[in-house]
Amino acid sequence: MLRNFLIACWFGFKQISRSNKKSVVMTIMVVVLLFINILFISSMMGGLIVAINNQIMDYQYGNIVIEPTKESESDNFIKQAEKTLNDIRSIPGIVGAIQHYKSGVKITYDPKKEGINIKDGSWYAYSIIPSEESKILDVKSKIVAGRYLEDGDSNQILLGREISGGFNATLERMSLGGVNVGDEVYVYYPNGINRKYTVAGIFATKNFLADAQAYVTKDEMEEVLGQHDLADEIIVKTATTGDEKKYISKIENISEQKLKLYPWSDYLGALSTVTSSFDFIKLIFYGIGLAVSGASIFIIIYIDLLNQRREIGILRAIGMESNIIVVAYVIQAFFYGLVGVILGRFLLEYAISPYFLNHPLDLPIGYVSLNIESFDLYRTEISMLAVSVIAGFIPSIQIVRKKILDSIFK
Repeated sequence: MLRNFLIACWFGFKQISRSNKKSVVMTIMVVVLLFINILFISSMMGGLIVAINNQIMDYQYGNIVIEPTKESESDNFIKQAEKTLNDIRSIPGIVGAIQHYKSGVKITYDPKKEGINIKDGSWYAYSIIPSEESKILDVKSKIVAGRYLEDGDSNQILLGREISGGFNATLERMSLGGVNVGDEVYVYYPNGINRKYTVAGIFATKNFLADAQAYVTKDEMEEVLGQHDLADEIIVKTATTGDEKKYISKIENISEQKLKLYPWSDYLGALSTVTSSFDFIKLIFYGIGLAVSGASIFIIIYIDLLNQRREIGILRAIGMESNIIVVAYVIQAFFYGLVGVILGRFLLEYAISPYFLNHPLDLPIGYVSLNIESFDLYRTEISMLAVSVIAGFIPSIQIVRKKILDSIFK
């Protein structure tokens, strides 16, 4: 058995060494391109999913959102917000926590200050402590005009592009129609108070929901609402993503007030359907890529066998066993697959992936890089090698099943 296998190995590599060198190189390059194609599409879809998830966490919800139960009027807010924040921050693995007041407001803008053609709309305004906010949420890095808010600002407001308009807002007709930095807007709060604010800055995160929000300082919001040391929500940032349930349990154990805690994934909403669709598309392209890979290697091996069928017939006539010939061509196909996979992985890890990390695609949902998951990588490598073996086995078994005389003379 071992002897036959060693003979098959020798015969297989002899066939490769005797083959046209350009043909061998082209065959390997075909496998390399097919391997990269499968993983490129898969990792691009993975990158889209990562971009969507990161936008939810980086610009809106962090890792965990804490809200009041609102079971009664006394539970409409998170009480003793400062103490609650400090307790949460003391938990190992918690990077930080911030508090927000959240108020539905009406914002109006009079471009010409003539009382005509006034633009208005309803959005949510959030209170922030700017110096703390930027440690948890990354809106500060997405300022496209003006500046971020500063601690102590009392008559300044920060607008998302979906409110201001312009800056490639996706729903321009529902915006204020082109507010610029330095313009004045009026904000009408639910308690009947209205304030005039100067627009300090405009941000664009490419997350539609995040870009439809406005920010004022915590002190300003507390003055307007007549509240203190309360919060509508607390946003928690953890050191790692995926362990939210563990931290939720820890926060529940130290909280004196009954609260509702949610992981960021609960806020995906319709986006969860989008990410599921991407996973399904990944699977489709993966199957198509493997089928194309198998067909390509099959054709290459089959053509090679047809060109050498007379030689194979003679070898069988002088006593070489058919299984040796089959194994030899399976080894040849495996060689093409193995070298192609090695070269393909090298190009992905050291050329293609670094390029897209440094030059991500600028898509409407954000900047997207390749996200090559270890599972996808190993699965593709094993699948490509398995397909190569099958693609070498099928044509070789068909050839050796022919009669010896037919192989030699036809």
